[in-house]
Amino acid sequence: MPVPDTLAGRLLRHARDQPERVAFRIAATGEDIRFGDLVARASSLARRLPGPPAEVAIACERPSDFVVALAACFLSGNAAVPLPVALSRRSAPRAGAILALAGPRFAIVGPTAADWLLALLAERQITAIALNAAPGEDPPPASAAVTPDTAALVQFASGSTGD
Repeated sequence: MPVPDTLAGRLLRHARDQPERVAFRIAATGEDIRFGDLVARASSLARRLPGPPAEVAIACERPSDFVVALAACFLSGNAAVPLPVALSRRSAPRAGAILALAGPRFAIVGPTAADWLLALLAERQITAIALNAAPGEDPPPASAAVTPDTAALVQFASGSTGD
């Protein structure tokens, strides 16, 4: 079965053809994430995300968790909405502004999600989906709803939320 020429399709193709090739290297830790592992972990998470199209916030402090969450959004056909990397209490106003502007109904949260972040999500009635790093059985096929025109990322640059 041919893999569509989308970002999700390319991830799946690399995982199939070159599973041991490094997809991402986390500079701070030296950790390598290989295509096969990335797609296995992201596929497991993608199965728990809403059907596209939807915006899904990503609130993961660890870079490797962020990469898996981002790939899960790509594979599921949802647009990723990254929240501030330094998820400290000081990030709450910016995270709140991003959530208000993007309007996601779901958020992927890492294993170290802070209480203030979970409270902010609950206050805005955003469903928190815990990151599950356990590999799934098989990568899902790229969703039929994912086309070259499907949004993959909603990024807010510094100052775009009024701060």
